[in-house]
Amino acid sequence: MTAQVTAPAGWIELLDATGQTLLQQIKEMQTAGKSPAQQQQALRRECSNTALIAAALRQVELQHKAHKKFGDLAAKLLFTPAGLEQASRAEVAQLHASRMRAFERQQVLDLGCGIGAESLAFVAAGYTVVAYEIDPLTAAYAEHNLKLLHEELGLHTPPPQVICGDATAFCDAQPSQSAVFFDPARRTSGHKNTVRVSPADYSPHLDFVFEIATRFPTLVKLGPGFDRELIPSDAAAEWVSVRGEAVETLLTFTPAAVRKKMRLGGSTTPLLSLTAPGSRHATVLPQQLTLSSARDSEDPSLGELSAYLYEPDAAVIRARQIGQLAAQLEAQLVSPGIAYLSGPRRFDTPFAQVFRVLEVLPVKTQVLAKRLAALGVSSVEIKKRGIAVDPTEFRRKLKLRPAAIPRELTLVLTRIAGQHRAILCERLPAVANVKRRG
Repeated sequence: MTAQVTAPAGWIELLDATGQTLLQQIKEMQTAGKSPAQQQQALRRECSNTALIAAALRQVELQHKAHKKFGDLAAKLLFTPAGLEQASRAEVAQLHASRMRAFERQQVLDLGCGIGAESLAFVAAGYTVVAYEIDPLTAAYAEHNLKLLHEELGLHTPPPQVICGDATAFCDAQPSQSAVFFDPARRTSGHKNTVRVSPADYSPHLDFVFEIATRFPTLVKLGPGFDRELIPSDAAAEWVSVRGEAVETLLTFTPAAVRKKMRLGGSTTPLLSLTAPGSRHATVLPQQLTLSSARDSEDPSLGELSAYLYEPDAAVIRARQIGQLAAQLEAQLVSPGIAYLSGPRRFDTPFAQVFRVLEVLPVKTQVLAKRLAALGVSSVEIKKRGIAVDPTEFRRKLKLRPAAIPRELTLVLTRIAGQHRAILCERLPAVANVKRRG
């Protein structure tokens, strides 16, 4: 990284020995139970740079917050507030690295690497990485993070290269036998307090991203709500969820020449099918299991509410694979346009939450409160689709009371046969990766 770094006062100094020592001192004081005021006093006795102290204290906060995404490694990485907010979780970045295997390329160009979340996963997976980042401070932090992992892995290859510059300038500098990863910036520039922008304002621009994808095997990370109408016809689209929360849309582009070579090289069917133009996939993490089809699935047929209710995972819904899931579960839609399935038999699946239906009641708080009290229910989970209800206010009106033996049930507020109904259910334990009939 050769560009001169401009950054908020104190932040760039975190890269040098003084800054690193300060970070370690803060962590030791926190471990010892020192209060924030005591930390400030101790730091000011040793360091006159108040901007550096403030930056170090904020950085330690970010490292604690980053543990959810990066695990124990977060304590050694450096983050900007915006960079951490936009970074992929480690398990999602690892998915991206696994998807790269289909391209059979050794070098990955990470064009817009942020603080380096994906590049970290690519390095750990054995790829040679060249990363581009337009913001100087973020690029400097990415370089620090990648060198740190490189050293921890004990690699004897040259450390990953981070180039501070516009990703659109990469074409003349890098070999054609590379795979490309894009995570276009979907927020305004800056290190904090950024806001979302429309796809027309992504950086790099999507026109550039999709043009590169016609020449290089390419993965493109986008938001989970990305407009399906903007997905090019030559892309495979994969919607990814983590523990039920939709986190991204991943587009895979495989130029025709590369795809032909993949076939001749005998790539495995799962990897090849994940790259098929126009195909649609729903992937759930941490199981890393995928529901796939050549196109959007047809909607399931309508049926009556039966013994079991299924709530499809967010990735399945966004990938429009509810029809395929319904076929696997021998289930039908409860109501048109509402993503609840029901069937007479229980199947455990990672692609849906499963509930045992107990009874159906009117959506009237007085009726429901009386029935829940009679059943000894002390806590209720409220889900809703197809009905305008504030779950928090609805729960308050139920006036549930603590019980000697706590019992929790689920209320699903939805429509059945055109009528608002409350389905009283029992949530069944999730099974990670087995479809089992009960």
